[in-house]
Amino acid sequence: MESVLKAVEELYNQANVNHLPDWYLRDRAEVYGNFTRFGNVVFHTTVKNRSAGATVYIGGDDVKQSKLNDKQKDIIKNLDKTLKKVHEYMKKAPFICIDRTMGENSEFNPRCTLFVSMQRKESIRLAYMCGATLFPYKKEAKGPHLNLVYIPEWQEKDRQILVFPDEGVTYVLGSDYYGESKKGFLRMAMWKAKKQGWLGLHA
Repeated sequence: MESVLKAVEELYNQANVNHLPDWYLRDRAEVYGNFTRFGNVVFHTTVKNRSAGATVYIGGDDVKQSKLNDKQKDIIKNLDKTLKKVHEYMKKAPFICIDRTMGENSEFNPRCTLFVSMQRKESIRLAYMCGATLFPYKKEAKGPHLNLVYIPEWQEKDRQILVFPDEGVTYVLGSDYYGESKKGFLRMAMWKAKKQGWLGLHA
């Protein structure tokens, strides 16, 4: 799993990654939305719900799912090959990156770094929406560093969500559904909290 953490750490400073200001995200994302009569922007996705059946947790025995469907078994079987393809793709695809903080307290405020492939230009809305639902990044905040990488243009037949809880990394491949980032960061944060002996509650 070291290759996964290394890949996202290197991605942050690669030449193919742009770190964009909030005003730019909003300005560009709204081009791909529709406005309601109340002035709210509505975005439409290709994938309409979370891909729970194509999500796998990767790690030790305390991480792995006890029951896997056929799709999840295939994902695990092809994991090494998939990771090699993903990491090669991450070296050349155009990405944007944002940093945010989850929570606002004195104990546990994970740093959330989101990478979104811009191979499909409308994917910028994912960064905009995620950025709008978390707090600005605070360097002094206490908490783990969580990373989530979106590659919406990944082939539909190979859609999968790869979760590495201990490394604090999630790959979203072949989905442009915003809920994958919301669930992805929350899932990793609650795992990190649990490892500290805390209880994570989500309403």
